[in-house]
Amino acid sequence: MKYLNKINSIVVSIVLLWSLAGLPSNLLAQSQVSYSISFPDPQSGSYQVEMSLDGLTESELTLQMPRWMPGYYQLMDYGKTVKNLKAFSDQSEALEVSQPDFSTWKISGIRSGSVKVQYEIQTERKFVATSFVDEAHAYIVPTNSWLYPVGKLQMQAEVKVDLPDAWTDVATGLKKEGNLTYSASDMDVLFDSPLLLGILEELPSFEVAGVKHRFLGYQLGDFDKLDFIKRLQNSLHASVDLMGDIPFDEYTFIAIGPGRGGIEHLNNTTFSLDGNQLKSESAVNGTIAFLTHEYFHHYNAKRIRPVELGPFDYQKANRTTQLWVSEGLTVYYEYLLMRRSDVIDDAQLLSYFSGLITSYENDAGKAFQSLEESSYRTWDEGPFGQQGTAQDTTITYYEKGPVVGLLLDFAIRNASKNEQSLDDVMRYMYRHYYQKLGRGFTDAEIREASENAAGIPLGELFDYLQTTAPLDYKKYLGMAGLSLAKVSKDDREVFQIEMISNPDQYQKAIFDSWTGK
Repeated sequence: MKYLNKINSIVVSIVLLWSLAGLPSNLLAQSQVSYSISFPDPQSGSYQVEMSLDGLTESELTLQMPRWMPGYYQLMDYGKTVKNLKAFSDQSEALEVSQPDFSTWKISGIRSGSVKVQYEIQTERKFVATSFVDEAHAYIVPTNSWLYPVGKLQMQAEVKVDLPDAWTDVATGLKKEGNLTYSASDMDVLFDSPLLLGILEELPSFEVAGVKHRFLGYQLGDFDKLDFIKRLQNSLHASVDLMGDIPFDEYTFIAIGPGRGGIEHLNNTTFSLDGNQLKSESAVNGTIAFLTHEYFHHYNAKRIRPVELGPFDYQKANRTTQLWVSEGLTVYYEYLLMRRSDVIDDAQLLSYFSGLITSYENDAGKAFQSLEESSYRTWDEGPFGQQGTAQDTTITYYEKGPVVGLLLDFAIRNASKNEQSLDDVMRYMYRHYYQKLGRGFTDAEIREASENAAGIPLGELFDYLQTTAPLDYKKYLGMAGLSLAKVSKDDREVFQIEMISNPDQYQKAIFDSWTGK
């Protein structure tokens, strides 16, 4: 990614070349797809897309718009934002277009092997999972923008970006190939690479294990930016130290402006940020935790992933029971990594986990829904369950997931005489399933990896995933010399993790190795 100089108009041209593998030899030289995106009236919140396809061999073409965005497990039905779709031959003759459903278009009467498709995307909502355009900037969500020929997700991609006089910068995780040209190895990578355009601010770049990391965004606000970057860098170092590998050449933090939400990508993250709110230690640390979470996702979720989450089906919910790993354990590690990098201290670390336990134990849904079910049902209920309903029968894997991760880590450390931990499980999952096998893991395989690290069966802990049985905090926290205190406050039970008065040498060793001492 690179900032680009001003030119006269916004046009983002994307050239997608069919993958050579599996194509008839007589089609290799001519098959290609290209897109251009323009903003003739950005104040309207819309943008125009033109898509050109050459080398077609059939008289009918089916195009689809993805229904969801990887990293945000909700059906967004982006096809409903497509307006005024038209198709033409290379002689500018109108072609017949039909729409079987809101995300699918069929073009008929193709005779010359070339088609040009024009359509408009209307944006309305400022949100990290939807495109948004105004007079000052544009946030382009790929799955909200690019129609794709059905069955052609292995196409390589090249992206060319031009800017108007009023806008100066482009941020994206796409690979820079040349002047105004970016590339993606396939459509999955393209769909995982948003673009932010406008007048952007960049904070000082920094290196982690020799790899460049950049931080830039729209309307960053007023805060101590040098201190913020230093804290973030320290936390990221702990992430890389844990996993022992960086799977990209450059990473970019892309702040899309004030709002809510963040989504992880292979070599970047897009997130909302209002630096004017970072006026206290807790506010700064909360944002560092949030960004550490999104960064750790490039290991856990993007590469260590359930088998159901890749290759993606962009037309339906990709359900899995394992978001307690992808999301829950990422929450677990965001706090632990901040402690290991000295961004926070022991008391703050225990306070974070105390808050998670308090939230979970006060959730009436814990008597009705298991952790695995909350993962599977997130497409229907949302990531935080059905909040605000008359009867709460749901939980969120963002709370119970990291709490179970905490107990699981202590169990592995205790059973292995502190020689193995959840860290070793994560490293194994990364090296074995991502690097060696190139695939996701199954429910049975995450359990097998955990039990191999512990050296004993972990039936009770894995029962916690599938049942609503109460968690045995005393047993597992005690392994690290911790206890759980409870007080009632305003009709709510508040929990606090505390060190026991006289931990033995073994308990202290587990606690110290856990926090990175």
